[in-house]
Amino acid sequence: MSSRSRYFESMAYRTILNDYFEKDKDMLWTMAPKPTMSENMYNVDFPFDTNCQERKDWIQNYKYVINEGEPCFDAAEVLRLGKDLIVQQSMTANRKGIDWFRRHVKSRGYRVHEVHFPGDLNPVHIDASLVPLVPPTNERKGILVNPPDRPITKEDKDRIFTGSSWEILDAPFPNSMVVPESCESSAWLSINLLMVGPDKAIVEETEIPTINFLESLGIKCIRVPYRDSYRFDGSIHCQTSDVQRIGECHNYFPNMDSNENQTTTNS
Repeated sequence: MSSRSRYFESMAYRTILNDYFEKDKDMLWTMAPKPTMSENMYNVDFPFDTNCQERKDWIQNYKYVINEGEPCFDAAEVLRLGKDLIVQQSMTANRKGIDWFRRHVKSRGYRVHEVHFPGDLNPVHIDASLVPLVPPTNERKGILVNPPDRPITKEDKDRIFTGSSWEILDAPFPNSMVVPESCESSAWLSINLLMVGPDKAIVEETEIPTINFLESLGIKCIRVPYRDSYRFDGSIHCQTSDVQRIGECHNYFPNMDSNENQTTTNS
């Protein structure tokens, strides 16, 4: 991971991972390059004032607090849609890290697509920026939501989703744009929900606009009191990780099969 304060975080799961490795003979235990966390991997002149024009200019030009000195990415910057992996370049994932990830999964049949949300002046983790809700079927397109005040770039949207079986809708605004004290995440934790089935979601109970929106799509909402957890810079999706899935890995972008390389990078 890219933050010094989280350097040893993965060690908390070492016992669990070892147990999975022993029980599942098909499990592959892989570790990405560990960043050095030296000053050389950070842009020390990055403007930290979120209201200044200089910071907006940096973000518009896809320049962030980490530079391209060494591969770096957080797993939470990756959104998986079947065999296609959408990765946000951000404060915690650089292009070299995305390239390492692309090379690593290519042999297993996955495609990696880089995306940006330039309206987000503190882009950290994709699961409050682009969230899948409804999977595609033969009768309908799948649905993803994206905050309307920080949309995916038109270039990325056209490059990845035009001709696909997905459509991107505006997410409803949160119940409140004010986050709890000490929370460093945005109010868009409102869409940081956990889909536990094609028509069932676990949602923070105060996020009524999101709940109403989900129910209008035919999604049953399990409401849980979770807003206090926002202080730990995440919500339900941030703090869960599914480790066992039943079913096949779908190809939701068959339109890309004819040219595997046409959607991997920005120009």
